[in-house]
Amino acid sequence: MTHHGGSTAGSRFCAAALIGLWGWLAGGTARAAPRPCGSGDAREGDGCVEACPLPAASGARPSEQFLAKLRALPSVGYHVMVNPGPWGATALSELRVASIPFGKERAARWRQNGLWAGPCAGLAAAFQSTAVGDRDARKVVDVYELRYAAETSARRVAALLASSWDWNGHPSVVVRRGLSVIVAEGRYGAWSALETVGGHFGGTVAPRNGPTPLALCDKRSKRQPLFQADGLRLHVLGFAPSGELAWLAAGAAPAGGTLWTLHVTNLVNDREIAARTYHTAGSTPDAFCAEHRVDAGLLLAERGVSSADFSAFDKADVDGGPLTLSIQRASASGEAIVMEGAPGTKVLGRLPASVTEARTLGFIRSPFEERVAVLVVTKDAATGRLAARVLGGRLDKRWMARR
Repeated sequence: MTHHGGSTAGSRFCAAALIGLWGWLAGGTARAAPRPCGSGDAREGDGCVEACPLPAASGARPSEQFLAKLRALPSVGYHVMVNPGPWGATALSELRVASIPFGKERAARWRQNGLWAGPCAGLAAAFQSTAVGDRDARKVVDVYELRYAAETSARRVAALLASSWDWNGHPSVVVRRGLSVIVAEGRYGAWSALETVGGHFGGTVAPRNGPTPLALCDKRSKRQPLFQADGLRLHVLGFAPSGELAWLAAGAAPAGGTLWTLHVTNLVNDREIAARTYHTAGSTPDAFCAEHRVDAGLLLAERGVSSADFSAFDKADVDGGPLTLSIQRASASGEAIVMEGAPGTKVLGRLPASVTEARTLGFIRSPFEERVAVLVVTKDAATGRLAARVLGGRLDKRWMARR
């Protein structure tokens, strides 16, 4: 299948997206055309289309990582369908992709500061290729590279595409590599092809509406806790686009074994919005995962949390300067957790009077917005036991000027 002329690239991508939309449009909707995803009228079971023109940059080309994977497709029994251009991948003049379905809850996850910021937000270039089975030409997987201007944009879009977007109503695999987001789109009846090609690009097929896979349970990840001392261990599981952090605290259970508490904290108001407690005889991540990975993964999926492998605290900065944390005595209201940076200072929260000791551990930066989660460990005056608190802080607003 050969195409002539670079102008057909956007048309080909549009056609692929619209083929995926056909069943939705034929299913009784009265709209003359699919609605834009940011229109604000999402309904359960409905779908939408994200569309944007892309700059005609003559020097734009796929990343070397993407091209290397295309060249290596024969190693897994696939080859690249003939494409115009020298790379085996077509530069697109327009991104046009549907999410089917796309209800209100998932649509809300894509908003930043109340405004729609879909897959087009921050997109600098896009490329498309098609992998075809060597032995069976019906095994076809379309593969896209979405190139973003900033890594934070790529990280955000990759997490949301994996958790809150149904790519053209087809099963898909999403992988991020630096500034690029790779999407492998399967076709109906070609599930094994998607597993093979998606795995070749470094991803896996996650079941729709299933539990979020936990990085903590992946033996290839760095599963050491972010903090461990005096019987308390802390693991961070992931962020949600709505400004939430999921984290896991582990300690000795009163009757023996290990008590694990999975917390979901709203970083906007620092309130705990979900908590679930588990018990295991063993003390390792393997013990937790063997018994509770599905239930924990379902809770993360319900909250839209994208699991990630957190192995260290971030070196956070704002406006080119470093951020610092301190615990300061306030005149009448006890001790306050204060964040300081080039724009000024910000009080993140205050400690209760029952706390005799406290220390700040560090920052973890959200991939979805200009927000950090701050972990604080405290010691209770009555029991002497350690506990953890999570506080959220915006980096782009509400700073107080230094006096």
